[in-house]
Parts: sequence; C-alpha cells; structure tokens
Amino acid sequence: MKLLRKWRITIPKLNVIWGTEINNIIFGSATPPDGSKYVGEWKDGKKHGQGTFSWPGGAKYVGEFKDDKQHGQGTLTFDDGKVLKCTWVNGEAVEWVKPT
Repeated sequence: MKLLRKWRITIPKLNVIWGTEINNIIFGSATPPDGSKYVGEWKDGKKHGQGTFSWPGGAKYVGEFKDDKQHGQGTLTFDDGKVLKCTWVNGEAVEWVKPT
C-alpha cells in the first residue's frame, strides 16, 4: 500500500518547496529568489537523493545529493554546453572524466 501525501513548506532562503511524499520518499521542487531551481528528492528540508539543480545562467547539475550538496555521481553541464561527469564528495568534485 502506498502512502501519498502532497505538501507545501516554506524554508528560509528557498521560499516554498512543493512536493509529494510516497512511502517516505519526498519528491519536490524549490525556486530560490536568485532564480535557480532544484527538482528532486528531499530529506529533512535538504536536497538529498537524485535531483537536478539549474542555475539562472543555464548551467545545471544532474545527479546525487546528500545534505544539500552534490555527493556521489553527477553531471555538470556548463552554460557553454561543456559537460563534466564527476564523482562528488560533500560538494567537491574529487574524480572526473575529461570534459566534452
């Protein structure tokens, strides 16, 4: 049996997070005042799990998050279209494949 719940919460600096919780996994999106956007999984009000973070200039990160930081496998696409596939630890790229 699936538990489905929709919610809306306000977190300082993130404005409003809209989301859906299914079996204790929270999926949602947030758009802070700077124009960036996050769509993905959340835990305790932080980006956690799979998600996509987009910056206003067009760059984006698609991959894993832990405690609001890139953590695990992820792909960073720059404004100019260059792509960097990385392994991240606490928001820092520690291993990467040559950019394309």
